[in-house]
Amino acid sequence: MNRIIYWAHNLNMHTVCTFEELGKNENVMVIYYNRGNRDYGNLCLKFITLIHVENKEDVDKIINNTQNDIHINRTLKVYDDKGIKLFNYALRKLLKKQYFVISLYMEQYYWWGLKGLLRRIKWGVLFNIGYAHRYKAIGCCGYTGIQAHRKALVSQNKLFDFIYTVPTSDSYLIRKNDEPKYALYDREKPSPRRFVFIGTFNDRKSIVELIQTFNSIDKEYEFYIIGTGPFQNQIENLASTNNKIHLLGRLMPSQVRDVLNQVDVLILPSKLEGWGCVVNEALMSGCKVIVSNVVGSRALVDKDGVRGQIFKNCDWNELKSCIINDIDNFKAEDREKIIAWAQSISPSSEANYLLDIINFYLGKIKIKPTAPWSI
Repeated sequence: MNRIIYWAHNLNMHTVCTFEELGKNENVMVIYYNRGNRDYGNLCLKFITLIHVENKEDVDKIINNTQNDIHINRTLKVYDDKGIKLFNYALRKLLKKQYFVISLYMEQYYWWGLKGLLRRIKWGVLFNIGYAHRYKAIGCCGYTGIQAHRKALVSQNKLFDFIYTVPTSDSYLIRKNDEPKYALYDREKPSPRRFVFIGTFNDRKSIVELIQTFNSIDKEYEFYIIGTGPFQNQIENLASTNNKIHLLGRLMPSQVRDVLNQVDVLILPSKLEGWGCVVNEALMSGCKVIVSNVVGSRALVDKDGVRGQIFKNCDWNELKSCIINDIDNFKAEDREKIIAWAQSISPSSEANYLLDIINFYLGKIKIKPTAPWSI
């Protein structure tokens, strides 16, 4: 196969780990503007070629020498950021030259209501009339992403399911060999059902309502909270009245995985959430998940409820019922079932699937591949 070139404005663990896996067997180049954000800038990438660009001249040089390669660029949104503008410049030029370009990780947008209608019109014009109509294909995050883009009348033939993925818990991308594991509790002591929230303390993440919900439940449980944010003082006050709630603060990615390996259920009650990669992390660790019905990664929750539950956005009574239901109907064997299924959302699984997708749109295979997590 021709070289695969991923235009990544930031080196983000939730996207680049798939290309790192892909690079073990294919020629993969990642073009970046920022080395990364948060702790991702220090990722130990071994199997991909990294190229830093700073200006249009750098971009033009790469484009002029990669006309026969596979390009992946999703930088459609333009805002006041030099790197974003530069990568949008690259995208427009690639499409104008009619290179083979696909987009990945297109999350659901909020298509409901009046504002949603305006967004549907905006995206419909962009993908059907504007410069983005020259995309060969568009990888949308789960059925939620595909549904949103179909609302904008994007052709089903151009759309395919392609989600964020995250490294496995033992991956060199998130854990050094000599790094000790994070012990959450004394394993010698019996523990009730264990829940966790991971995220920023703000209104969008609904952390205040989540703590209030737990405070109203008269059952045995342990609830761990990972994160910091603007609502820090309010969170500390709410948690101080309940000795079953534990604030862990901000943890490193490897420590987050250690916690997920020791708890039972992740809760993501966001009011707005394009995807929510922490759901991937939880499922790969064998946790069930409870998410609101506007969280994009609800696409990973099965209808049978083995992998979790979905509640109506901002319906805190329904969230409470989901939590109680999980406490009352705990099945230890579900953890192994979830871990087995989660192999389908691993970087290696997604890398193989991406190769099949590329070959389909190149015309090398006739049947459009099905995402492994949808089988």
